[in-house]
Amino acid sequence: MGRITKIVSQKGYKNGCIVYLDDGTSFSLHIELLVKYGLTEGSEVDVQQVRKWFEEDGVKYAYNAALRYLGFRSRSRKEIEDYLKRKGFEDNTIRVVMEKLERYGLADDKAFARDWVRNRMHTGARSRVAIAYELRRKGIDGEIIDEAVGSITDEEEEKQALKIANKYYERYKGLEDEEIAVKIGQALARRGFGWDIIQRVIRRRM
Repeated sequence: MGRITKIVSQKGYKNGCIVYLDDGTSFSLHIELLVKYGLTEGSEVDVQQVRKWFEEDGVKYAYNAALRYLGFRSRSRKEIEDYLKRKGFEDNTIRVVMEKLERYGLADDKAFARDWVRNRMHTGARSRVAIAYELRRKGIDGEIIDEAVGSITDEEEEKQALKIANKYYERYKGLEDEEIAVKIGQALARRGFGWDIIQRVIRRRM
């Protein structure tokens, strides 16, 4: 059993405080936990309580870090987990945070994949294959990828391919039509478009 002798603000930890005990030891806690457990100078604490508070503090700090990370854009579960690992949080803390994020719908790979497909179809020119590759790199499960990418229609994918074809046509319009067609076909193939779409796009553009 120990007694709290002093509580001071902690530099570099927003809303964090350093708690000093009469045995010379100290630990840091978020101010919300101090309020939650009624901790003030003079309060008595024991080792088990401190361990519990310390673990809860780690979860709160990691959870807030995850929320800041999610503030820039939606993230896959793997992206969030990898970020928290890079920040140095323990595996058990990350597990608890991920469960909490999942409960609030903030770690949902299905929703992430749907948003990713929608964004890619509006901001770039990508094939189903290219988008699926991007999602795999984000750690998305194969079934979720198939469902998300499967929502792209042939017409939508052909429209994406046509954007690339138009750029290549303008770049090489001084060449013979056959050469332009070859370059367009090669460019689309490198980006994962299928032969049927490549043929249709070349016929439309040429």
